Formats: sequence, structure tokens, C-alpha cells
Amino acid sequence: MSYAQPDDLAYLSGKILDAQTNKPVEAKVKYELRPVSNVMGIRFFDNQDGHYQINLQQHRKYTLEVTAENYLPLHLTLQTDESRQIPQNLLLKRIPQPGDYIQLSDTIWFDRDLSVIRPEAQAVIEELKALMEKFPNMVIQLEGHTDRGGSQSLLKLSEERAETVKDHLADLGIRKRRIKIKAYGNRKLITQSNTIGSSQKNRRVEIKVLDL
Repeated sequence: MSYAQPDDLAYLSGKILDAQTNKPVEAKVKYELRPVSNVMGIRFFDNQDGHYQINLQQHRKYTLEVTAENYLPLHLTLQTDESRQIPQNLLLKRIPQPGDYIQLSDTIWFDRDLSVIRPEAQAVIEELKALMEKFPNMVIQLEGHTDRGGSQSLLKLSEERAETVKDHLADLGIRKRRIKIKAYGNRKLITQSNTIGSSQKNRRVEIKVLDL
């Protein structure tokens, strides 16, 4: 059996932190070599400053799963290359509690005057679906928003946006009774600016946890 020599290693290192507070988190890191799916290693880290380091083989593809109590699992895929040092902070998100807003990899944005799901939002909704499958008692409220304009028509548009996300989740297998709807129209603007880039931030659906 041959073993990787030091010259063949890449050193993945950084800190394991709470994504919101940047405080260190005690965590377990499981790493696997791909496409072979056998477990390559499991490491526990409880350093006071959150520091971790894992030695990996160069020129290989790995998947990492980072788990910690009261936090959502973090999954990463990385390719080791010529670099011997691979800096990577691991930011963990807390399990949302009733009243919390769920922060996914991105917000579910919409084009102006439309309630059609954007192609890039598909992955975000898939992420929400996976989270709701992990917590089968979770009940959420989808809150629709728009940018500035006539309040009555925009209230309907914001409701349609939330309903579109609800229907999409239902198509993915999430029961509709677990999904509530609330329309805000333009009553909760993130920005008052009318520029194209800024007003886009208002055209969104946010996700609030009602029960867990």
C-alpha cells in the first residue's frame, strides 16, 4: 500500500465560524474523495479561535460535510490543484427558529412586474425544499414584496410571487399546508432608490419560519 508523501499534500485550513456572529464553532468535518465515495476522514475541531486544518491529496476532488450542534450542515466541493495552501473559512448557519427568516444561498428575486421564477432561483428553491425535508414539521410563511408603484396592483403582484414559490415547492413534493402566504406589496422596501440595480432588491420573496 502506498501513502501520500508530504510533497503530494495540499493543506486546507481556515476557521469554522458562525455565519452571523463570526464566533468560533465546535464542529465535525467529514471529507470524501470523489468520484470514489469511501470516507477518507472525520475530524473534530474545538479550538478556541475556530482554527482547523485538513491534509488532502493534491490534484483530487473532495466533498466536505461540516456539522455542528444547533447548526445546519454545510456541504462543499473542492478541487485540490498546484497550490499547497488552500485557505477556506467554513461559515455555519444556525438552525432557524420560529420567527426567524431563513437565509439561503441567495434571495428569490423577480423581474419587474413579473411573478415568474427566474432560472437562477430554481437552485435556491431546491435548497429550501431540502431544508423543509430535513425538518418535516417546519411550517413557513412566504412573504412577497415589490418595488415602488401603485400599491393596489403591487399588493396583488407580491401575492402572486409568493404563490408562485409555493406552487413550485408543492411540485417538488412539499405539502401546501406547510406553506402560508403573506403579501406586502411595496410596504417593506429594502431601498427607496429607483435605479435599476437598487430597485431589484425590493422584488423578492422572503421566507419566515412559523413552526418547527
